[in-house]
This record gives sequence, C-alpha cells and structure tokens, in this order.
Amino acid sequence: MSYRRFLLVGLAIVTLVLARPARAQLLVGEDDPSEPIWAVNIVTNQATPVLSGFGAVAMAVDGNTNTLYFMTNTVTLYKWDLDTPQTPPTLVGTTVNPSGQNLSLAGLAFDNANNRLYASRTLDSSSGPEGFYEVNPGTGVSTLKFGVAASQFDFGGFDYDPLTGNFYANNDVGATGIYRVDLANNNVNFLAPYPQTSDNPPDIDGLAVGGGKVYMVEDRAVQTGGKVYVYNLTTNAYEPALQTPWFFNETFAGATYIPNFSDFMANVPEPGSATALLLMGIAALSRGRARAESPRDNVRG
Repeated sequence: MSYRRFLLVGLAIVTLVLARPARAQLLVGEDDPSEPIWAVNIVTNQATPVLSGFGAVAMAVDGNTNTLYFMTNTVTLYKWDLDTPQTPPTLVGTTVNPSGQNLSLAGLAFDNANNRLYASRTLDSSSGPEGFYEVNPGTGVSTLKFGVAASQFDFGGFDYDPLTGNFYANNDVGATGIYRVDLANNNVNFLAPYPQTSDNPPDIDGLAVGGGKVYMVEDRAVQTGGKVYVYNLTTNAYEPALQTPWFFNETFAGATYIPNFSDFMANVPEPGSATALLLMGIAALSRGRARAESPRDNVRG
C-alpha cells in the first residue's frame, strides 16, 4: 500500500470512528489488510473500524462462545474472541481437505444450534468439488457436505440465521440471487433474485443474515457505488441499500451479523488508535519514502 493510500485510509478511519455506532450489528471486510474489518450500523450506515491489519474475505460468528471466525484469504482461517477485542486474533491454520491439500473457501457460516462451522466453495478442482463443507474450527480441515454443479452455481456468500435455523447463500451465476441451503437434505432452494447491480454479470461476495434480513456485500468501494443490499425475509422485498465503508475496489468481500453487539463495541479501542495510525502515515509521507503494495494471497485450491 502506498503512503498516500495509507494516509487516505487513516484519515477516513479517524473521521468515521469519532462517532461510534450504538447499533452496529454488521461486520464487513474485504481482501486487503490495509482495510480494517468494519462494524456497520444497519440503521444509520455509520461505520467503525474494529480490527486492522488483516482484511476478511469470509466471516462467521459462533454466538455461543462469542468467537469470530474469519479468513484473510481463501485458505487462511483465524479466530477472534469478541469478548476481548483488544487481544489479537489467533491463527487456526490453512483450510485443507482430509488428504491435506489446500482447499479454497469463499463463505463461512456457524451453526449455533449444533456448534458446527460450515463453508461454501466456488471452485471445482482436484482438491474438492464446488459446494458446501464442514470445517473443523480447531484445525481448518474441511470435509465435503455436498457438492453442486459448478456450471450452475457460484455461492460466494454464506451465513446461518440463528432465529430460524436456516442457512442462506448468494449465487453469482445461472439463476442469480439468494438461496436457502438445506444441509439436512443436501440441496439448495431459490429464494429471490438479485436486485439491479452495477456489475453485469452480478458480483456480490459477502452475505450476512440477522434480524429477519439478508445483507449482501459488494467488494466495490463506496466512491464507485459499492453497496450492501438488504432483503427483508418477512416482506420478501428489497429495502434501500447501505453503502460499503471501504475506499478501494478489491476482489473479495465478507460479512456476518452479530445480534448482541453492545458489549463488543464497548470493548473496541477508542479513536486514539485510529489517530495514531493517521499520524504515522503523515510522518512517513513527510519522509518521502515509498514501499510496495501490500501483497494479497488469495490462494485457490
């Protein structure tokens, strides 16, 4: 990341964080460690950075232990204790199939009723077919639950709704839109088409479910029209979209929903840390130094 980019991100973070949202229940991120994971207020669209230096292409919350599972690229799994957010996340490891081959994953969902972590996969290779996998949250070893036809589906976003016990995913090819994923009977069921998007074909990466709504996140930057689409599961209709909080277009994005968020936000570091980030960027910029862009390792298995 260039120092100019560092400065712009730091300045924007300071601006956004000064007014901390009280109802930020949506976590979103993208595949750039220079962009933080953000908490988004689903009422006001106000965003607060809550974890810097990682990025996230997939996220899921274990509501029983208050643990966030997230992936910084498509094969690297971390966990983060949301009760102590000032403690850095712990590396779980590389996601692999039972034979030990790297297994690229796209979305995460945690089944709070049965304490199981699942993932969606959008590739069909020797490592494993496209479909849905159960992931060992302690090792990253992933076992196929059921496969889907690669020519018909591309389930990038995936999440679990603890209120209904349903899984949801979004599909970018064929009959694009929102699907219910039935892990008991190993099938998917079409629910609703996508709304009108800026991309053709559509490119929606992250998905989160909570409070009776589905949130679908683009990897587009806010200044290029990046949106978080909101689908109401009660009215079966789309509501006005939210805006993405990041400042640069990337390749992947992730999202998850946390029902009880106030305790977590109370423990998130205050704006001083974001101010320090900005000051470091200013100092570095004044020295006239440059460095290469931060590498991103989106390994696909």
